Amino acid sequence: MDEERAFLAAVLSKIYQRGSPSPCSLETERRLLMRCQELSILKFEESNRSGSIVFDVTGSVEGLSSMLESCFFPELLVEGKDLDGLIELYLSICTGPEKEFFNKICSALPLKNLALMIVPQRTFRSMGIDGHVSERVDFAIEVPDLDRGGWLKIVIEIDDSSHNSTQFKDKQRDKDLSNAKWKVYRLRTNEKHKWDRAVENIAIDLITAVTPNIIEASVRLNKMEEKRRNAIRDMVLVPMAESKIAFLASRGLVRNVGQGIIVKSPRNLDLEPAVRSVMDTIRHIISLYNLNVHFKVKLGPEGTVDYYACPHPSMWSSVDPGERLCPIVVSPEVVERMIVADPVPLYYKGFEETVDRSLRFFLQNIFRKYDFRYGQLEIIRRALSLEHVVGLLPTSGGKSLCYQLSSILQPGISVVIDPLRSLIVDQVDNLNRMGMDRIGVIISRGRKNISEESALREKVMDNMMGGMYQFIFIAPERLQIQKFSKLIMEQIEIPITYCVVDEAHCVSEWGHDFRTSYLNVGRRFAERDIDRPNWRTHFIALTGTASRNVLVDIMRELMIEDEEAIVEPRSYDRPELHFSVVKVSKEERIGTIVRLVSRIVEKNFYESRKVPSGLIFTNFAGSEIGVIPLKNAIRSELSGVKVDCYAGKNPENRDNNETMKCDWEDQKINVQSDFKNGAVDILTCTHSFGMGIDKPDIRFTINAMLPRSIEEFYQQAGRAGRDGNDSDCYLVFSDDEPGLSDQILDDNRTPLDDISFRVNNLDWERRDDALHNTWFLSAAFQGVEEEKQQLRYLLRREIELVLKDESKLRVTSIPFLLSRKDPFNGKDETVLEKIIYRLQTIGAIRDYYKDYNGQKFTLHLIEFDSSSIYEQTRKHLGRYISEGEIEKRLGRASRSDPYEAVEHCGGVLIDFIYDKIVKRRRRAMHQMLELARVGTVDIDRFKLDMLAFLEESEFTKPVAGLSLSDDPDAWLEILERLDGVDSMRKLLGACRRQLEETPGHPGLLIMAGFCALSYSNVANGMKDLKNGLFALKDSVSDDHTIMKTVERFFEISERVQPSKREYILEALLELGMPDVDRFVYKRSGQFGYAHLTSLVKITSELGIGRE
Repeated sequence: MDEERAFLAAVLSKIYQRGSPSPCSLETERRLLMRCQELSILKFEESNRSGSIVFDVTGSVEGLSSMLESCFFPELLVEGKDLDGLIELYLSICTGPEKEFFNKICSALPLKNLALMIVPQRTFRSMGIDGHVSERVDFAIEVPDLDRGGWLKIVIEIDDSSHNSTQFKDKQRDKDLSNAKWKVYRLRTNEKHKWDRAVENIAIDLITAVTPNIIEASVRLNKMEEKRRNAIRDMVLVPMAESKIAFLASRGLVRNVGQGIIVKSPRNLDLEPAVRSVMDTIRHIISLYNLNVHFKVKLGPEGTVDYYACPHPSMWSSVDPGERLCPIVVSPEVVERMIVADPVPLYYKGFEETVDRSLRFFLQNIFRKYDFRYGQLEIIRRALSLEHVVGLLPTSGGKSLCYQLSSILQPGISVVIDPLRSLIVDQVDNLNRMGMDRIGVIISRGRKNISEESALREKVMDNMMGGMYQFIFIAPERLQIQKFSKLIMEQIEIPITYCVVDEAHCVSEWGHDFRTSYLNVGRRFAERDIDRPNWRTHFIALTGTASRNVLVDIMRELMIEDEEAIVEPRSYDRPELHFSVVKVSKEERIGTIVRLVSRIVEKNFYESRKVPSGLIFTNFAGSEIGVIPLKNAIRSELSGVKVDCYAGKNPENRDNNETMKCDWEDQKINVQSDFKNGAVDILTCTHSFGMGIDKPDIRFTINAMLPRSIEEFYQQAGRAGRDGNDSDCYLVFSDDEPGLSDQILDDNRTPLDDISFRVNNLDWERRDDALHNTWFLSAAFQGVEEEKQQLRYLLRREIELVLKDESKLRVTSIPFLLSRKDPFNGKDETVLEKIIYRLQTIGAIRDYYKDYNGQKFTLHLIEFDSSSIYEQTRKHLGRYISEGEIEKRLGRASRSDPYEAVEHCGGVLIDFIYDKIVKRRRRAMHQMLELARVGTVDIDRFKLDMLAFLEESEFTKPVAGLSLSDDPDAWLEILERLDGVDSMRKLLGACRRQLEETPGHPGLLIMAGFCALSYSNVANGMKDLKNGLFALKDSVSDDHTIMKTVERFFEISERVQPSKREYILEALLELGMPDVDRFVYKRSGQFGYAHLTSLVKITSELGIGRE
């Protein structure tokens, strides 16, 4: 088969088989609505609602909704001779006893059409049941149960005496049917006196499922004037026809049936809108990828395909050379396998206008959006070009649409990796709302029945292998399981075109939300690519906020080498969000929040007569400001408001009880659904709910305590106002001990190892928010010496013993329980896994898997020598620091013994992590605290400072480049670009963000301090300036270079902000150099602090005044 025809067939079928059934095209929907409006059946208006295409429809015919619903039962639309003819055909394939039963059930039903739903001789395959090849049931009923939800599924078997010898087989069939949720009636021919009761029950079930209201509506519809009846009928049947005709077209492309297909409508269904839309879709796929394919779909009196919208007697005739297509009864579980084809790269450079026109067509027709938001097109173009992409878009920027549209427009499966269950549930729900249901989900669902959980997981994996899904959602931990990894790498026979890493900042250890399990993602798919070069997997990594080092880490872990892969937003500003900051004492916090919520609810109810949707975030599930105390306090004050809570773990399950864990998992799914659907108004939650949840009409957020970083605050506040309407974002925090918080968060004054000791020895009343947040540091990082000891233990006690024993395979298992013993002393296996990861990073371990059932790690070891360990360590550190700093950390003397080399390099890596990453997290906490303090004084500056921190400016890239440079001239050149307050704000934001990555960099500290003196806070500015100058002296050994730097820095300061001369001179004295002291004395004002201090230092140096 021609590769381009196969590609076109695969993409066309993905578009039109994305749902059961798939929504029709926009143009088809418009034309059907317009026709109904012309016939006074309804009125409609098309509007742009927050970027979405929305049809507001008002019925002009009584009972229109029920009539439309009745059209989903095509059997109810059959009339007259056609109905009689079908009943006769049903009876013609029945045995005598089967005819007797069928006539009985017909007599029990209020409408003859209902008998068409009792299908004779239905195959097991059409019912979604494997293992019964060519077998049939006597009768099957499968219809949507409008009364109770779900599906009504009934099988009726008429057993004569021949079944006496097939009882075992019948029991197995019944068991398989029951497992597939079919209710089985076995009616014996020698017990006909029992038939009437069974017939009555079946008739009642069928009438109840279809509902009397729908049956009555179908009767009224069939009696309407023909034009109006057909217009209503077409509203349902034409959209269904569109997806069926597209399916036929894709099958024709695969079978090489020539230049196209001709569709005939024997029953006068108006298929013209459907055929035109399918042809438009084909044209846009061809145009998008510049395919050399000629294929048309058109209507004609002599069709190659006869399309019947409803059951018809001629469908039962012998098949002629053409095809007949009619909606037939097939179980929802029966899904056509996706067409397999090689992905084709999009070439868009130079053709942007043509490409973007086609992409907008698909955006509007699949997602009902008018246009792309900033950054989306760039991400989608790059993804469709089969290039890796790392997309940063602000909250509400439409990240999910980027991977969803890209995935639909290429053959194959997309594996979507999400860090949280709440995100997976939310993403799947959003896809379902857009009419997409070919989705597999492999997550723990909190079931107490382990075998049921396992069976469901196996079914999803089987369907995945069979090409039944377009999207597979997993947590990153799934890739640590050997069985699933083997399926991904070896067994699945369909392209995995994309691996979508949602909330990609979790990949990086530099971020607060780091998960070790993410580190397998890049490696797993890289291994698959080696064996299947034509089916390479391309990464779409998406996040709302990420610093430069986090981006570098994402690219490193996903093995993305192209720097152009990063797509960043122009701005993080969301004008619809209105910020407020409230400082409270710990005792006042809960009361303040309750009063705040009460005021918000009262104001919103007065304006819109409804309770607003809101989220209240806290950092802890438990404690006095946990989700449950917050929920209870609001509930008790606002009795009419529906309030609930959500947290990753049950805050009341302190003993880790399995039953309570399962109950909590079930409860979380229900709470999330209730909140999204409006059954819950306000939710108190931890960050496990705040990452990426998409509910458009959230009107307010409250952070009940200080977030851990500016990025985290922005992400959580950004849950509000996603529909573009005004929303309020409040930050409530306590800062009762500002001096103590500053001291503990300052790594120059308080070593990490002292934090836990100092905070734990404080009275509970003295622990404000910043001090509470240090718990996250202590929980994530046990200490430098502790980690070095753990690495040494694992290396010497486990790895070395296996590698030196030649009789053993290079594979070893380590139980999770080891993590709870000395020297690990962890609460769970994550402490042990972190050390395994450290060893893997420096090349001492090739790979590892987690066996959750067996509660153990399986390590795949590798023969290594000292040179390979040093090489891998240099390569890793080279992503973050300069060559000079690498050599300073590693030292000149390498260890020749490979195990000593591992200990040395592992120790260097741990030192680096604590020196850089831990400091980064501390600084992030401190910057959030400083920003909150600004907000209590000036809310406008609060927002400007936050945006300056988040956004890219002309200073972002040069400032980021400083992390790999020790040259003072590099940052002095950046300072020389300053030309006013606005540029100082931007430079301060860029420096603050980069200081999270390289906390002790002298140039960054000096620039940040310099800008803060004028624009922000003098005390903070002086602190950074002095720390920067101190670090400069430590990093530059040449006094002449330092002096030159001082002179140039002072010259710049005189030009940019001469009013701060005395502060600058005072800070310069921190260097403690005689030449600098004299420099300060000559330039300082008489009797000022700098003048007097420098005079004292000079006289001391000269020995004046000594005895």
